[in-house]
Amino acid sequence: MAEWFQNIKLQARLLSVFSLIVLLGMVVVVWLVFTVQQMESEVEHAVHDARQLSDIEEGRAYLLKQQIAINNYRLTGEPQYLVQFVSNAEVITARVRTTMLDLTDATERDALNQIKNEIDAYNRAYDDVIELHSANQVDEALELAATVSVAESERVQR
Repeated sequence: MAEWFQNIKLQARLLSVFSLIVLLGMVVVVWLVFTVQQMESEVEHAVHDARQLSDIEEGRAYLLKQQIAINNYRLTGEPQYLVQFVSNAEVITARVRTTMLDLTDATERDALNQIKNEIDAYNRAYDDVIELHSANQVDEALELAATVSVAESERVQR
């Protein structure tokens, strides 16, 4: 070791080493606090993303239920399936509105707006089917539902 350190009294040496250890400990604690705060921020971001993905997947489930309802209506002509179609459409619309409020990124908002417009177009395509069935024109409604289903499938694939 350096000669100057050996010339210092034992008490001063111990105090110097202890001070150095405390200083090193403080640096480690500050670094750990900063790291924990950074991790907490990342976890919050991950939870937010997971919630959004969960909402999207739930919306997809309602879209699937909606498609199943219209297919069941085409097969049976039962009005209960049109009711299911409309109720699923209402749930999807509400979820899109809620998700839109949570989004802060403009790109994500634009993408969700595009999805919302597609969903609205899909629902509007079946409005005439619902009106025909309500007017007790079941055969015409079933025929239109089949035509709309084919057209919507082609539109979605484009």
